[in-house]
Amino acid sequence: MDIKLQKPSFSKISELRPGIHCYHIYAKVLSAKVSENVTNNGRVINVVEGVLADDSASAHFRFTGNHTAHMAEGNSIAVRNGKSNVVDDHIILELDQFGRVTLENELPFGEVNHEKNISATSWEKAPRKNN
Repeated sequence: MDIKLQKPSFSKISELRPGIHCYHIYAKVLSAKVSENVTNNGRVINVVEGVLADDSASAHFRFTGNHTAHMAEGNSIAVRNGKSNVVDDHIILELDQFGRVTLENELPFGEVNHEKNISATSWEKAPRKNN
């Protein structure tokens, strides 16, 4: 069985909605704060939280593990296989188990959009229908 690989299709941050998995975006890191969380078994996990943006919008993010190394303010990055979760009624961008962050030399856009932040919108869970 031959499987033909395809180039990933990149989205804009403004197109992301809650519960979207496997998106790809290019972005600039506007702010990043690294911290360490200690699990119950004593394992230390690096966590980086902050804001990324492209020319369409900005959003809050939280990445863990090895991905924290690329998340410094001013870096140009590509996020592959991301997921958007809702935490405290607001979107936060994360990575799924196959997700990764890479440094990019150039971004396919010029200025970033600081004004529109998709994480500022409050999202509410839809009530379940009883059968």
